[in-house]
Order: sequence, then structure tokens, then C-alpha cells
Amino acid sequence: MQQKVGVLGSAVVGQTLARGFRTHGYDVRIASRTPGKLAEFSAATGIPAAAFDVVAAWADLVVLAVRGTAAEDALRLAGAGNVAGKVVIDLPQPPLGPGTMAPAVYYVPPGGTPIRVAERIGRPNGLILSRDEQTLYVNDTAGIELHAFDVRPDGRLANRRVLATYVGRDRSVPAHEAPRSNADGLTIDDEGRLYGLTEAGIEVVSPAGDHLGVIPVWCITRRCQNLTFGGPDKRTLYVAGGGTLLRVPMLARGFAGRVK
Repeated sequence: MQQKVGVLGSAVVGQTLARGFRTHGYDVRIASRTPGKLAEFSAATGIPAAAFDVVAAWADLVVLAVRGTAAEDALRLAGAGNVAGKVVIDLPQPPLGPGTMAPAVYYVPPGGTPIRVAERIGRPNGLILSRDEQTLYVNDTAGIELHAFDVRPDGRLANRRVLATYVGRDRSVPAHEAPRSNADGLTIDDEGRLYGLTEAGIEVVSPAGDHLGVIPVWCITRRCQNLTFGGPDKRTLYVAGGGTLLRVPMLARGFAGRVK
């Protein structure tokens, strides 16, 4: 009988491990918060995807393919009773070590050392400046808000505020936990509108913080991760993620005052 291996974690490391075990003759399943997003992976590899608790209960050998302290969350989702008495392999993807900077927004002055200019953002991501470079916009992958800050002449930030609340939601987050948009890349057009990638697709926000709508996109194997305007007239929105590059013709034009 084939040994059944359950891989908990569906990012690049998890998918690579699942393929490797499969190649060496093991019966493999891979766990994800949102198994439906692995449909392309499962179709290509023949490796079924399911929720953490389902995979953990099925497996003889459990492999943790998540980073650092995320292993605690993975085991919680798997369920203590589903891993009790089984061999659990925790791969060395270490958390932040001594001397490593904590997640925050940092400013690095010319020839200087990094200065922490914004904190208490779960997972800062997708930073971009306004057209006049007087405002910094910051996504929070671990939350649902788009933050804005005034930029001081010395590079520090002031007047923190929530510019907008995204509508995209990670549906795998339990109802009793804080919602998460998984907001990622961020770009701006020539009229100052912001385009942020979330679980909903590309969410468009006005400079005043009005939510203008959603452009639905999906990057085949997972949600899209980054985007920017390009092309000769900057009227093409390029969207990338999960090994996919999308090209979206736009009526809006990207900001012409700098590359991004």
C-alpha cells in the first residue's frame, strides 16, 4: 500500500514538495485554505487539493510547508485530533531571526540606515506614491484597508488615515477572525486613481477614497499579485501572478510622470 502524504501549505514550496512525493511513488494530497484555487495544479499533477483538516485526517505522514510561526495556524486548521500519533515533518522555513527587521514601512535615506516610518500594519504591501509624491499609499495584505500617509521633507510620514476599505475577502478566514483582503500590488493612473489587487480582483479607488468598482481578474493558479501600466502610451494594464501575465487594454492611462 502506498504511504499517504499530506502537504499542508499550497505556495511554491508546498506545490514543489507535493510533486516530488508524487514522483517518488507516494499517494499525495495538498492542503489549502481555498482548495478551489488549486484546480489548475490538481489537473496538471493529479494531486487532489482539500482543506487542511481533510488532508490531515487522510494522511499517514503530514508535511508542514509553511513559514515560521504560520505552522501554528496550519496545525490549528488541521485539527489536533487529525495529526495525533502521526509523523509530522516541519520544514526549515524560519521566522524572522535576531537582527531581522519586523514587518513595517521603512525609509532608507541616501547613504543612511533604514528608519521605521509606519508600523501597526499587519503586512505592509503594494506601496506607491501619489502623482505629486506628497502622499504614500500602503496596502495591508493581512487586513482590509488601504492606508494613506503624508510624506514629510525628511522622508518620514505623518497624518496616517484609512483611505478606503477593500471589498475583497479571503473566504477561508473563519468567521470569528478578522477579515483579510490579501491586498497585494498597487498602481496609479494619470488621474490619481489607485488600482489594488485583492481577493476580488483589481479594486479601483479614487484619490478621495471613493470605491469606484472592481475589475475581475484571476491568474490561473492563484490570485494575481502585482500590476502596472505599460505600453507606448501607458494604456495597457499588465497583471502578474502564479506564473501568469495578463494584458488588459484600458481607457485610463498610467501616470506619465514616472515609470510607475
